[in-house]
Amino acid sequence: HGSIGVEFFFLLSGFFAFDYIEKIMRGSVNLQQFFSRKAKRLLPLLFVSVIGYNIAISLYYTYIKPKNFKIDFWNSILTSTGIANGWIFPDNDVYINGPTWYIAVLLLCLVLFYILTYIAKRLKITPFYFYCAVVLIGLAFVEKDLEKVFLFQRSCRGYYSFFFGVILGYLIKNRKPTKLLYILSAISIVGSSLIYIFKIKNSCIL
Repeated sequence: HGSIGVEFFFLLSGFFAFDYIEKIMRGSVNLQQFFSRKAKRLLPLLFVSVIGYNIAISLYYTYIKPKNFKIDFWNSILTSTGIANGWIFPDNDVYINGPTWYIAVLLLCLVLFYILTYIAKRLKITPFYFYCAVVLIGLAFVEKDLEKVFLFQRSCRGYYSFFFGVILGYLIKNRKPTKLLYILSAISIVGSSLIYIFKIKNSCIL
């Protein structure tokens, strides 16, 4: 059930991002401050994993299974920046070391989270309408394989899981949602739950 674990960590990240909403709405943190705090924790992990992967794969193809192998410096740089997967490049095209896609999509979700919250602040509305909309978009397109910028399958997995976590944070921390927000939240939760159940059922069959 490895794929379920990925969604769970997206959900946790969204849940903990909830505490930043008030700070963004008050204007006490800007995008640069918000993103730099997250990037300082995540990008070094990407860099280390890329270096480790290239060293390991080079040793493997040199001493265990000899064959011509060249380190892909361009893809290594892109992966280290955190934009190699889920942003503008199709899944599996440029990133190094498969599991690193999670961090790239998480960074995308964090940027989107800030932007949507900031827009809501300017419009003087609750940002949770936007969060619910992103969950529904993620659920609608996660299995479509659109291969479009910001709508890759892995991007959508991050969208519905991360923002589902934000919504859960809102509901669990004793807020009083409006009727419309309550309905949208319920739809988001049911939809996300069905995706999780579907994934578990398929993995059990396999």
